[in-house]
Amino acid sequence: MDALPDAPTRPNPALRRTRESWRGPSAIVISLLGLAACVCLAAALSLAGRWPTELDRYFALDPGDTSVFRVTYAGGSQGLLTANAVHPSAASVSYATLAGDQGRPAQVHSHYTNWQGTGQAYVRDDHYSVSGDHLLLVAQEELIETYLFDPPVPAWSPQLLVATAGTPIEGRTRFGEVDLRYTSWRAPDETVRLPDGRTYPAVRLEVDWRPTAGPPSHSTAWYVTGVGLVQMEEHNSAGEIGQRLELLTSTRLPAAELPLASMVSASTEAFFREDPRRSGAHPNASLEGSRLTVAYRLQTDAAYTASAVFANGLIYVADQSGRMTAQALFQSVPRWQFEAGGPIAAAAAVDNGILYFGAADKYLYALDSAQGQYLWRYRINDNIATAPVAAENLVYFGGEDRTLYALQASTGVERWRFTAASRLVSAPAVADGRVVIGGGDGVLYAVEAESGELIWRAALDGPVEAAPAIGPDGAVYAVSTGTELAAVDLLSGEILWSAVSRFGYSASPAVGIDHVFVADVGGRVRAYTRSDGRLAWDWQSITEDPFAASPLLVGNSLLAVDTGGRLYALEASTGLLEAEIVLGGNVTASPYWTGEAVLLTTHSGDILALLAGPDARGIRLTPAWQYTLDAGAELSEATVYASPVQMGDEIIVAPRGGVVRALDTSSGASRIITDLYAGVLATPAVKGRMLYLGTEQGAVIALDAVAGTAKWETQVGGLIRFGPAVDDQTVYVHTLTGSQSSVHALDLATGAEAWSAPFTTGYSSPALFEDLVIVSGEAITALDRRTGAQVWRGAPLAAFGTLAVHGDAVYAGGTGREGFVFAALDARTGKTRWTRSGAANFIFGRPAYDPASGTVLVPASLGQLWAFAAETGEVRWQFQAESGLESDVVVQNGVAFFTGRSGLLYAVAAASGRLISSFRAGADLETYAAPLVTSDRVYSLHGLTLHALDLEGD
Repeated sequence: MDALPDAPTRPNPALRRTRESWRGPSAIVISLLGLAACVCLAAALSLAGRWPTELDRYFALDPGDTSVFRVTYAGGSQGLLTANAVHPSAASVSYATLAGDQGRPAQVHSHYTNWQGTGQAYVRDDHYSVSGDHLLLVAQEELIETYLFDPPVPAWSPQLLVATAGTPIEGRTRFGEVDLRYTSWRAPDETVRLPDGRTYPAVRLEVDWRPTAGPPSHSTAWYVTGVGLVQMEEHNSAGEIGQRLELLTSTRLPAAELPLASMVSASTEAFFREDPRRSGAHPNASLEGSRLTVAYRLQTDAAYTASAVFANGLIYVADQSGRMTAQALFQSVPRWQFEAGGPIAAAAAVDNGILYFGAADKYLYALDSAQGQYLWRYRINDNIATAPVAAENLVYFGGEDRTLYALQASTGVERWRFTAASRLVSAPAVADGRVVIGGGDGVLYAVEAESGELIWRAALDGPVEAAPAIGPDGAVYAVSTGTELAAVDLLSGEILWSAVSRFGYSASPAVGIDHVFVADVGGRVRAYTRSDGRLAWDWQSITEDPFAASPLLVGNSLLAVDTGGRLYALEASTGLLEAEIVLGGNVTASPYWTGEAVLLTTHSGDILALLAGPDARGIRLTPAWQYTLDAGAELSEATVYASPVQMGDEIIVAPRGGVVRALDTSSGASRIITDLYAGVLATPAVKGRMLYLGTEQGAVIALDAVAGTAKWETQVGGLIRFGPAVDDQTVYVHTLTGSQSSVHALDLATGAEAWSAPFTTGYSSPALFEDLVIVSGEAITALDRRTGAQVWRGAPLAAFGTLAVHGDAVYAGGTGREGFVFAALDARTGKTRWTRSGAANFIFGRPAYDPASGTVLVPASLGQLWAFAAETGEVRWQFQAESGLESDVVVQNGVAFFTGRSGLLYAVAAASGRLISSFRAGADLETYAAPLVTSDRVYSLHGLTLHALDLEGD
C-alpha cells in the first residue's frame, strides 16, 4: 500500500473510490461510458417515421421498454446485454435533482452476461435527467457503488443530429476519480440489417472519450427509425474493436425466432400452486410441521402480493412496483432483476428455461429464467392479474378482457384465444389436454388445450377468483367467493359433489391423496373426502383472520397462512394444530415448496424460507426502540463511524460530531455524557466506568462516562480512525498522518506517553496477545507492551483496519507483495501459517472467528463476506451483500452479524454462509459502524439512527 487516505472515505454518496475490482482502470471506465450513452439511446430512440425535434418524441424511456444485444468482446468471447427501462428509484430522483433545471428522472437497468469474457455477470443502472429538449447522463450505479458525472454528460440534445466532425459537441466531466473529455458528432447515414432479415437506413453517431490519464476510446453507434440502437462498436486507441453490440430483439420489434439455444438455459419447471394442475400438494414429501422455523428472512424494499416460485436454486418473486427478481435461496443479492411497465400481482411460471409473467401494463412477458434476458412480450386489452401456466410448448393465461390466451411458448405468437362471458379472474389449470379457468360470472370454463374450443361450463354460486385444482382422479376442485366448494368432472363438466360453508373463498384448494383442503375468509380450514365431499375435519383459527393465501400440503402437514401473518401447520389427517409461527408481516401470497424449504413473501417486503430439519435455525429481529442522533454538533457530520458499546445498563454512542450519548438499554432514554467538540471516528474502549476515545484531531481522551468529565487528554497527533485497545495499565492507539502511521502507548491513569513506534504505512486497531501488542506497519509487527521494542515482524503485509487476534493466530488482510492478500500468522513468532492472495481488497473491517466451525470471517470492500478455514485458509464460502462492507463482523453462537454500507443488517450462519435474517430500517443511508450484539439484543446503526432489536430464535 503506497499511501493511505488522510480521512475516512465516502461520507456521502457523491464521493466514491475508483473501482477496486477485476473490471480494471480508466480504459474500462471509458468503455462503460460509451456503452452507457449507447444503451441510453437504445432504450430511448423511438422515432415515428422521421427525426423529430421534441425530446419526448425522440426518447421513449417507459418502464418495461427493453432491448437485448449480443455482445462480442476482443478475442471472440460473447455474451448478452439486456437494457431495461425501469421506474426511477428514489436515488434516481435525487440524482436528477443534482443535474438542476428541474430535471425529470429516467433510469435504465443493464444486465450483461459473460462480461468482458470473464464468465461473470455485470449489472449497472444508468441515471438520467430529462430537462426540456436535453437528456443528461448523471450517474452510474453498480452493485455497491454509485459514480456521479460532474458535470452531467449530455446523452442527447437537438444539436447532436446536426453536429459534424468539423463542428462536434465537446465537453468535460469528472467520473469518480477520472477526468474526461468527450466529443460527439453525426457521421453520414448507412444501412443495417435487423433481426427480421431486412435492411434499414440508419443514423450513425460517433463519440470520442479522452481521459486526462489513460488511453482514449471511440464508440460508433447505428440507430434505426422506430427501433433505436441496433449496432455499436467500441474501438481502442489503436483502432481495434474492443466490443461490439448487435440487436437481437426489442420490445419495439415483433416477436421473432430468437437464438434460444444461446439465450436460454435448461431449467426445471415451476408453477403457482406447485404444478400445472394447481394441486398445491406434495403428499409424498416429508415434512415435520411441528419443527418448522423461519430459517431465512431477507428484508427488501418491495411489497409482495404475488407468490414465489422456485427452480434451479432460484426464487422468483414479483412485486407491486413491477419488478421481477431472481434470488438465490439463502443469499442476499438478486441474481437478476427485470422491470415491467406495471405492477405484477401474480406468480410467474417457469418451463423449459423460460419464465413467464403478466403485469398491469397489459403485457405477458417471457424471459430467460437463468439470466433474465428479455425474449418477447404479448399485449392484451386489459390487466393481467393471474399466474400463467405452460404445457406442451404453449403458455396459457387469462386477462381481465374476458379472454383466455394460448401463445407459442418460444416466440409469443398467438395460437388461439377463447372469450368468456365475464372477466377471467382465476389462474388457469392444465391437465389431460384441457385448460380450466374460473370467471367473474361464477362459471368454470374448460377448453381444449390445443384449439381453445369450449368443452363445458359449470356454474358455482359466486365468482371463481381462485385457481381451480385438478386432481389425479380427473376431478376439478373449485371454490367461489360465495360459499361453495365443488368437485367437477374434468371430462364432462358434471358436478360430482359440492359443499357449502358460511364464508366464501379467495384461496385455491389443495388436493391430497384422500382429501381436498380449503381455507376460507372466515379463518376456517376444512378437509373434505375427495370421493364424496364428506367433511373430514374443521379447524378454526383463534384470530379468525381471513385466509387469502392458498393452503399447501407437504406430506402429512397442511400449511395455511392468514392475512395477519400467521402460519399454521395442521396435521392433514386429523386437523390438529402442529405449530403456529408469527411471520412478522401481512401475507396474501401462497406458500411454495422447494423440496427443502417452504417459501413465503409478505406485504412488508420479506422473502422467507421455513425449514424443519434438525439443523434449521431461525432468528427474529424485532424493533424494541430507536433513537435518532439529531441535536447539536452531531449534525456537522451525518455519519457514525464508531460502533456502539455497552457500559452496564447503557449503550454508548459517539457520532463523528462529538456529542457522546448514553442510551438506556430498556427504553432508549438518552442522556448526553459530554460534547467533545471534536470528530470521533474510532470505536471507544470501555474499562469500568471509563471510556477511552480517539479523535480525528489526534487526541486520546479518558472520559468518566458517569460524571461526564475528562480524567485526562493527551495529544498524540494524526488521525485516529480505528479504536484504541486497553489493558490494566496502558492505552494503545494507532494514528495516521499522510502515509505515515505511529503506535502510541499511554499510561492508563495519567495519559502520559510511555513509548511510540513509527511506521511508513499500515493502520489498524492494535490487538493484544499475551505480553505483545500487534499492529500493522509495512508488515504485521509485534511490539513489547512495556517498551515498544519490536519482538517479531511478519512477511510484508500492510493492513488497513483488517487485523485481529483470535486464539494464538493473527488474521490480517491488506496489500502484500502479491497484491491483495489475507493471511494467518502465528501470534507468538510472526511466522506465516497461510496466505490467500488476489481474493479481494480486505479493508476497514476486522476479522471475526467462529470457534464452533473453526472459521475466520472477514469483510471485503466489494461487499463480500469471506469465510476461511482457520487452520488451512481454505475458502469455505462467500456471501455477497448488497452494498460495501466496512464494519467489523461480530460472531455470537455461530451467527455472524454485520452491517452493509446501505444500512442493512445481516445475520449469517458462520458455518455455511446462509443468510438467516436481515433488518432493513428504511431507505439506504451511509452506514459504517458495526452492530453491538448482546445475549438478547442487537443494536444496529442506520445512518444516524440507533435501532434496538430484540434477538429471538424462531
